[in-house]
Amino acid sequence: MNLHSIRVKSSLPMLILAFTLLIVVSMFSYLSGLQKSALAVQADNFLQAISVVLNADRDLYQAKLASTMHLSKQGDSAALETEVKDNAQQVKQRFADYLKFLKSYPDVQQQFAEFEQDYQLWYQSALALLQASKAGTASAELIAEEQKQFGALRNVLDKAGEAALNKSVSEQQVLTSEISFFQNTTYSITAVILLIAAGLATVGLNL
Repeated sequence: MNLHSIRVKSSLPMLILAFTLLIVVSMFSYLSGLQKSALAVQADNFLQAISVVLNADRDLYQAKLASTMHLSKQGDSAALETEVKDNAQQVKQRFADYLKFLKSYPDVQQQFAEFEQDYQLWYQSALALLQASKAGTASAELIAEEQKQFGALRNVLDKAGEAALNKSVSEQQVLTSEISFFQNTTYSITAVILLIAAGLATVGLNL
């Protein structure tokens, strides 16, 4: 009887089991890393983008409110004019921040390539209405034009929030699919290796 050979055969299943455990630990460590990365992306990109575009919508509304108060002669005219301009600048800056948060997703950015044009159409109509209000010549046409451009720009901001949310959901689905694939692969590899180890152990016992 070859004792050395028996020791090798009896220890081989244990080595295979140890190797299997190493594979399982490595794969689940990788999956954990994927999940942490996804959470970081959600927090650093999508949640920030959604938050900043909501703030842009709020600033747009504040500009509209100040413009309406100016038109109806409520409050200090100069202060209201400044409020309109300051809030308008905030809208522009916040949307620039929105695009930065989503710089890794050009397909989302491309949907809003004409934001600057939409913004300028609203801003110029708002300034025209302010000037007419100061001069006491605000017409129904100017009021209607500003309202139209305001609605159009607000619609763009709404779509921007939806686009960020939809992209977040899409990325989460991709991640879920990857995790499911690696889990199934890990289980399959583990099952095969355990069957091999069991077979070797059985053969070793019969020798």
